[in-house]
Amino acid sequence: MLKFQKTALLAAMTLCVAPMSAATAATVPAAMSAPQEREAAAMQEWLARTAAWTRGYSELTSRRVDTILWLTDAPNTLVTKLNDPSKARAREWVTTWAAEARARLASEMDFYRSLPTEIPRPAAIVPLSAQNEIRLTSMGRLADRTGTLMISTGQACEEYIQLMEAAASGRQEDLVRLDAGFYKLTLAHLQAEVVMMEGFAEGSTGPAREFAMTQVESNRAIIVWTQHLHDQYFGHADGAATAVRLRGHATTMREIVARLRVQLRGVERDLRSTPEMAATPFGQTMTRVMASMHETAAVEEQIADAIDALADAAARNDEAAGTAAAERISALVTERIRLDAVRREMLAGAQS
Repeated sequence: MLKFQKTALLAAMTLCVAPMSAATAATVPAAMSAPQEREAAAMQEWLARTAAWTRGYSELTSRRVDTILWLTDAPNTLVTKLNDPSKARAREWVTTWAAEARARLASEMDFYRSLPTEIPRPAAIVPLSAQNEIRLTSMGRLADRTGTLMISTGQACEEYIQLMEAAASGRQEDLVRLDAGFYKLTLAHLQAEVVMMEGFAEGSTGPAREFAMTQVESNRAIIVWTQHLHDQYFGHADGAATAVRLRGHATTMREIVARLRVQLRGVERDLRSTPEMAATPFGQTMTRVMASMHETAAVEEQIADAIDALADAAARNDEAAGTAAAERISALVTERIRLDAVRREMLAGAQS
C-alpha cells in the first residue's frame, strides 16, 4: 500500500513550544544592583514554573503524534488479515483495533482537560514591558491552541478509523479510500500545527519568534511533500512544481535561521556586558540555553538542506532519494525535539 509516507509524517510532526527563555532573555538589566539581583532570581523562578507548565502540553502533543503514527501503521496488519483465508478475522481485528483507537483519543482529551490552563505569572518584583505583556498573553493562549489542534486532529483520526472499519470489507475501492485518508490525516495535523505555531509567533519577538517560524516553514515544506506523495499515488504529480515550492521553503528557512543567529548573538552580548548578571544562576542558565539554541540553529539549517534534497528527488521522480531525504528529516526532527526538551529541563530546574 503506502510507500515511504510514514517517514514524511514522522518528520513533519514537529510541534514544540518555543522556549520562554528566548523570549525574555533580552530584557536582562544593563547593570546589577541588589534589587536587580532579586529581580533576576525572581525571573529565574518564573521561567522554571513556566517551563514546567508547558511540559504537559508538550507531552500531550507528543502523545497525539504517537497515536497518529500508530493509526497509520494499522493498514499493514489489516492487509495481512485480509490475505488470511478467513476474512472474518479481519473484521474482528478491526473492531478491536477501532475500540482501542477511540479509547486512546478519549484518554488524550481527558489528559488535555486535566492540564492547568493559566500560564504562571511572574512575581510583582519582575518588571514586564508592554511587549513582554503581549508575549505573555500570547503564550497564555497555549491551552486554547492545543485544544483546537486536539479537536481538529481528533476529527481527522475518527474519519480515518471509520475508513479502516470500511476497509475491513477487503474491497479495493475501500482500500483506496483508506490510502487517501492517510494523506488527509497527515495534512490535518500539519496544518493545525502551522496555525498553532503562527499564533505563538504573533506575540513573540527575538529568538522565540524565529524558532517558531522555522518550524512553521519546515511544516509547510512537509505539507508540500505530503501533497506530492498523494498526487504521485493517484497518478497526477507535478515533480517540477513541487521542487520549486520545496526549494522556496528551504530558502526561507535559511533566512529565518540567519535572523535567529543574529538574535542569539545579541542576547549573548547583553549577558557578556553584564558580568554580574552572567554570574547569577539565572545568567548561567541563560548562557547554557543560548548555547543550546545555537545547536538548534544548526539543526534547522540541516533540515533546510534535507528539504532541498526532497526537492531534487521530486524533480527527478526518484523514490529512493525521496525516502532517504524524508528519513534524514525524521532524524533531524528527533534531534530538534531532544534539544528543546533539554532546554525545558534547564529551565524547569533553574530554581533549584
